[in-house]
Amino acid sequence: MKESDNMIRSTKHTLKFATRVKREQINNLFLIYSLYLQKTIDMLWNKEILLKKNLSSKQVTWMDNLGGQYKQLIYKQASEIVRGCLKRKGKKSKPIVKNFTINFDEKFIKSELSNNSFDKWVRLRLPFIKKDRKVERIEILIPIKEHKHSLKFKDWKQVKSIKLSKNYISFIFEKEAEPLKQEGKSIGLDCGYKKLLVSSEGQIIGKELEQIYEKISKKKQGSKAFKRALIERNNKINEVINKEVDLSNVKHVVVEIQSEVRI
Repeated sequence: MKESDNMIRSTKHTLKFATRVKREQINNLFLIYSLYLQKTIDMLWNKEILLKKNLSSKQVTWMDNLGGQYKQLIYKQASEIVRGCLKRKGKKSKPIVKNFTINFDEKFIKSELSNNSFDKWVRLRLPFIKKDRKVERIEILIPIKEHKHSLKFKDWKQVKSIKLSKNYISFIFEKEAEPLKQEGKSIGLDCGYKKLLVSSEGQIIGKELEQIYEKISKKKQGSKAFKRALIERNNKINEVINKEVDLSNVKHVVVEIQSEVRI
């Protein structure tokens, strides 16, 4: 990691607090978006249209009743999907749109602080047209509540782009990375199963996980009890590492001799 690199983190927030009408509007957005996204992929795959990173809205003539910015956004995403598929090795088949997210920039979406029971509002401009005295795009406000994970980044800078799916919305945060330590010792960590970590100084970390592993082995794979045991294991691993791994006087960590991390 370079000293100038930024740390990037993301948070997901449920859309369940949005009203039924707003949820229906979001579902309709994804229905229309997916139809045009697949149509554009088909045309790119069959070489009926140019495969570029971007096209002007005037060049996108196969989408009806959409604003120019939505046309460009859909073409850009379709182009990225097709170009990514063509770069892969082996047999290539045409991409089919199923579950996907839309990566909106500030032209479409903005987050605002709320002054009521919610923590934020996300203002989303939809592709649908409202005809009154003048033609204008419909906007909706999506209510957002913070949670334990998202509150960790309240002092970080929020990136302007926001990802939206049918069920959740994702924010991206960045923060300038702290400079690498110039003083301290170097240690090695060997990752294992029954012994989670063994340090080059002889410290054994995670021996207590054996009981959880035994519990997992007795559960039916795929069952609710099995999934709960996996969650318990993951939480215990995080707890053990946070409690027992002391890196305060360490500048350099070698993990399993294969990858190195500077502190």
